[in-house]
Amino acid sequence: MEILILNAKTKEECDNKIGLLFEAAKEFHLTAGCTLVVDGATLIFALDFELENKFLDLAKLCHSVICCRVTPLQKAQVVRLVKDKLKKITLSIGDGANDVSMIQAAHVGVGLMGKEGGQASRASDYSFVNFKSLLPLLAVHGRYSAMRMGKLTLYSFYKNILLILVLVWMSPFYGFSGSSMYNDRFLTLFNVIFTSLGPLCLALFEKDVSQETILNNPRLYSSIKSGLYFSSKKMFLIFLSAIWHSLGILLL
Repeated sequence: MEILILNAKTKEECDNKIGLLFEAAKEFHLTAGCTLVVDGATLIFALDFELENKFLDLAKLCHSVICCRVTPLQKAQVVRLVKDKLKKITLSIGDGANDVSMIQAAHVGVGLMGKEGGQASRASDYSFVNFKSLLPLLAVHGRYSAMRMGKLTLYSFYKNILLILVLVWMSPFYGFSGSSMYNDRFLTLFNVIFTSLGPLCLALFEKDVSQETILNNPRLYSSIKSGLYFSSKKMFLIFLSAIWHSLGILLL
């Protein structure tokens, strides 16, 4: 792993060094990889609107970027740069008051409870005692949550499409009068009672693999991002299933 250091005293010098490091990073990116180190004084120039895109292109070629001796505002600016320019989901983690702005700028904020006070924990979405708890949050609970939300969304579309399509198919038999084959009590209880057990069980018990299996196989986390449980294809298939099942109900 090669280390690239970006430090400059002027904006022009920073621009030139970014260009030189970009060429070096392109070579290392295909071989051993590289890490970019930038200090707070140089980051002032790198985050200027004229250089931020070049700086971001350089950072994208690096396996990691280390920003040292930076201000709380600069931490938040780096997060917003990635968040706004790359349109990526960002997570910030910190343990002190100087991390609050960075935590609030990210999509997901994580605070560590420690000796520096509880400001970071109070400003965060999730709070830990130890940094090692971040892995279960992302790989286990985050994966389970994404899986359950995907299945719940498909289930919600399916049951509501099915309910309405039965009325659509029955409309010719009612002379398109707008009359409903369902009584008011059934419509009231449809979401409250009849179809509520499925989402409840999904939220409490649905697991495709055990927690130990996920922690031992980190690649399982990427399966969620590939649309394993929710995608446009699955939405189309669930719509076809609702059509087929509604026709079956009509024939019965």
